[in-house]
Amino acid sequence: MNTGRVIFIHIPKAAGQTIYAIAGRQYRRDEILILGARVGQVSPPTIEQAAGAKIILGHVHFGLHQHLDGENTYVAFLREPVSRVLSLYRYIATSTRHHLHAQVVNTTLIDFVSGQLDAEEVENGQVRQIAGLTRGVPDASDLARAKQNLVEACRVVGLVERFDESIILLKRSLGWRMPFYVRENVTHAAPSHYSSDDQALHIIKRRNALDIELYQFACDLFEEQIRRESFFFPMEVSVFRALNATARFGRAGMRAASVLRSKDA
Repeated sequence: MNTGRVIFIHIPKAAGQTIYAIAGRQYRRDEILILGARVGQVSPPTIEQAAGAKIILGHVHFGLHQHLDGENTYVAFLREPVSRVLSLYRYIATSTRHHLHAQVVNTTLIDFVSGQLDAEEVENGQVRQIAGLTRGVPDASDLARAKQNLVEACRVVGLVERFDESIILLKRSLGWRMPFYVRENVTHAAPSHYSSDDQALHIIKRRNALDIELYQFACDLFEEQIRRESFFFPMEVSVFRALNATARFGRAGMRAASVLRSKDA
């Protein structure tokens, strides 16, 4: 199936690493181009770098296609905005690898979400990336542009909260093999002083009013995508869930056996 080059807009804490792992099993290594810079710092690849890429993944903003030859299409996964920002805070505060960890580790949630330390990701970050806004503060016109981009330029609009259905949509649309996965880069822990009180949640909602509207729009688009699929789509999702659970159990067993063998050795 010829879909053109796929550009995955990786929104922080929206299942990006899991999708990277899935894509890594769908394409050859030389067909995958990962742009590893942080949000707002991604430089477009050269024509030579992108020449053989069938999929480009990274914290990119919409508009990357303007720097590329050939046919390009986008894929974006959105996440409920409040849970995304909460997950972002927990991740930064508990991950020593993150460039802001030292500044956030002893910061309370309310200080984090009300400050400017990571405003590009904390305040309407999903609208920023999907609208292609690299500078300034998002406004209603950016929200309208983000909605337009989802409708006109995205081959699949996925939702983190409905991940399996989203992945099967990708499989069908892009001609992928069965996209088995385990969740990657999941933030389970929270800093000892973590507390998501009502005031912090109110601030998150206020600062992400545009993202909340965009997410609801994406939910409506998602339902429309499902309606366009065949009668067998729900059955395919159910079968996939069962097979993926079995495959995940098998991989866990192989890892455990490998650990035991290494200990015996």
